[in-house]
Amino acid sequence: MKLKSLNFSLLLMIFAAFTACDDDNDDNITPEITITQTSFSLNGIDTIAIPFTVNPADYSVNENNLEIVFDNFSEMESGSSLSGIFSIPQFSIINVATGNTTGSYVASVKVDPNVETTQDYHAEANMVIRLEERYDSNPFTLTIDIENETEAAPDAQ
Repeated sequence: MKLKSLNFSLLLMIFAAFTACDDDNDDNITPEITITQTSFSLNGIDTIAIPFTVNPADYSVNENNLEIVFDNFSEMESGSSLSGIFSIPQFSIINVATGNTTGSYVASVKVDPNVETTQDYHAEANMVIRLEERYDSNPFTLTIDIENETEAAPDAQ
């Protein structure tokens, strides 16, 4: 009987050691986000599609746990300094759809350039997608080009 108790205790300690291992804790997974197209242009459109992958492929991704973050922003207006009202563009992820392969996604991003100008306007933003407020993707570049199409007012007669 003593031998059975000793064997049972030893078996119980072995099971406890294997189940207490840190390697089986899913909370330690660090996702890797990779933007698969690193340059985008906004010229007369207000929504861009940003393709990206997440590893591990079964990591939960949706519009509620992603955000667009500025890494760097520079703006220029043709001819002179900006004449008009300008502030940094506003971005919102409106949808995240699964891509063609496991772990691939496409984020639909609504862009409001937030600029009123009397001259042609050009801006570039280096950005990342951030997952769960802590995991950043590789950077990508967004170019914003706005051509001023104001027409001369007709002469009053």
